[in-house]
Amino acid sequence: MPKPPKNPRFRKRCIDLKPKYGKLKINLYYIEKTIFNSDEGRTALHTAIKEANKLVTDLLIARNADVKLADNKSRTALHWAAQLGRVEFIKTLLDGKVDAQALDSNGATPLHYAAAAGTTTSHCSTIDILLDHGVSVDIEDETGSTPLIWAASKGASNAIDAVF
Repeated sequence: MPKPPKNPRFRKRCIDLKPKYGKLKINLYYIEKTIFNSDEGRTALHTAIKEANKLVTDLLIARNADVKLADNKSRTALHWAAQLGRVEFIKTLLDGKVDAQALDSNGATPLHYAAAAGTTTSHCSTIDILLDHGVSVDIEDETGSTPLIWAASKGASNAIDAVF
């Protein structure tokens, strides 16, 4: 990780936020450079979505964070938002021109993740949004499974209805 510049304004560029777990301290220098912040290859954007922190997500995107960056398993921020059913985050990411059909390292799209987790209304809304953005229900992961199969394997009946 590159060292931040040594200037007196550096500390003034820090933002402290207290999400659900612990303290999240984000420095705008790292936001601008979109540095990975974990061993799993997650970016600050991935973390903000995981923690349901809309303020930080909006700030990152406003600061031109790369919405297309993926973690070590090739999951984009959209994969994370879809799995967690974060509808408002998904809308923001899609407005940021993220690839709605991005494939992870197993060939799964965000729709696969939303379908597998699809037991809530927010997951069904996520599925509808992704389908409206042209994500195909016929894309198969590396095992040949479609989002419908992912939903069925998890017993996500609401998602089955939404995908089917």
